[in-house]
Amino acid sequence: KGIIKCFYSNDKEYDYKASLFRATTDYFRSININKLEILVGEKSYYPNGSLRQFAKMGFEIIKESGSAYLLNRGFDILYRMAVTL
Repeated sequence: KGIIKCFYSNDKEYDYKASLFRATTDYFRSININKLEILVGEKSYYPNGSLRQFAKMGFEIIKESGSAYLLNRGFDILYRMAVTL
């Protein structure tokens, strides 16, 4: 039983998160990873993507982390989200 927590960033022009998660979930299950967690912005694509983007992939909010200043991108509310595999 395990959890993978994702904290990374990429420009939305090169957004590959959804395809990466879909391509790897079977492998994660085979090595007993049963949950993925991600830190997301409510509206912005920083740090890992938007709340709406991950909700479409089946992630659910597990905690609101409050407002944060995001590296010259302004303020956004951050959320920790998770999906069970």
